[in-house]
Amino acid sequence: MTTTMEIVVKVNGAIAINITISRQEKTKMTSTILVVDDELLLERLLQLRFRKKIRDRQLEFVFAHNGREALEKLLSDRQFDMVLTDINMPEMDGFTFLEQLQAIDSHLPAVVMSADKDLTSMKTAMNRGAFDFVTKPIDFHALEVKISKTIEHVRQMKATMTAATVSEQSSVTSSFASVLDIPPLKQPRS
Repeated sequence: MTTTMEIVVKVNGAIAINITISRQEKTKMTSTILVVDDELLLERLLQLRFRKKIRDRQLEFVFAHNGREALEKLLSDRQFDMVLTDINMPEMDGFTFLEQLQAIDSHLPAVVMSADKDLTSMKTAMNRGAFDFVTKPIDFHALEVKISKTIEHVRQMKATMTAATVSEQSSVTSSFASVLDIPPLKQPRS
């Protein structure tokens, strides 16, 4: 999707300045999920359970086996829509990972998975930035619902941020035009 704004400044009936601001936005259909868990069986189960969505390019799973490996993937150029993380892992546990995730990208939602059904663990995860919580053994239907709701939340958040950016650009353009005492912005026809 391309957002284009055109500014035409007329001085004594002649065009003096013609500025076009164009911004290319990437339309992304595949939602990418970073899965952080040291259990290799979970990796295989997710691939089997979501194979149709993977094949249809609706979902893509990227796997990390501990918090440190996940941080490396987050710091790469790859864009993730959500994180699905375990709590008990070697090298860096899920609680520490959540704190680091908040420092890197506080808008990236993390759904925490844990066999620990203790309310204290759930509260700790939520206090460290978790978006939601899933207990193990995983109910894959419930997980699919949580993934869908989380991704929908991400899409709504991105749409809101895009609308705010376009509004901000329009405001700056209007301010620029008023300083030069020029007529309002002409919107090109779609």
